[in-house]
Amino acid sequence: MFYMEIIKINLENLDEAIIHKTAEIIKIGGIIVVSTDTIYGLICDAGNEEAICRIYAIKERDLAKPIGVFMKDVQMTREYVKIAKEQEELLATPDTFILPLIKKLPFQKNTLGIRISHSPLISALISILNFPLAQTSANISGASLGNDIDAIIRVFENRDIRPDLILDAGKLLERKASRVIDLTGDSQKILRE
Repeated sequence: MFYMEIIKINLENLDEAIIHKTAEIIKIGGIIVVSTDTIYGLICDAGNEEAICRIYAIKERDLAKPIGVFMKDVQMTREYVKIAKEQEELLATPDTFILPLIKKLPFQKNTLGIRISHSPLISALISILNFPLAQTSANISGASLGNDIDAIIRVFENRDIRPDLILDAGKLLERKASRVIDLTGDSQKILRE
């Protein structure tokens, strides 16, 4: 679809033109590498089956393993998953929560891992697009997670299937991927620390 374009971005002073260009690429099925509130991630339209297939191909990830979704806010979250009123306050954390799915999305079965991103970049994109974004770490499955954009570019630049756009925010502070917490049972169950 596209060659892998790389654009430098300043997370402290987001360029509106870059945000709009990124949103347009997502609308037509593009895959983007972005800084999230934890590490670099791959994102696309959570409702676009072809784009999600490409994310799986880029990562060499098993299609049976679900990926998470960024939501805009609690209201958008309620459109896709069943969430109890007392659980809503948990969404203020950078954790990913597994909840019962109520609105079908590609490759999601009965549950969905959701997160409300606190990244101004992700928030700006979802505000423009007004739909959730499929998201997963920007790495090959099983490889180390990505805080170093130069290493991420090297991994993807010579591959046949690669992201369409990389928003280069430089090397990120060392941060862990989000915790994954299952809220579908009677009590919280941490799936990834």
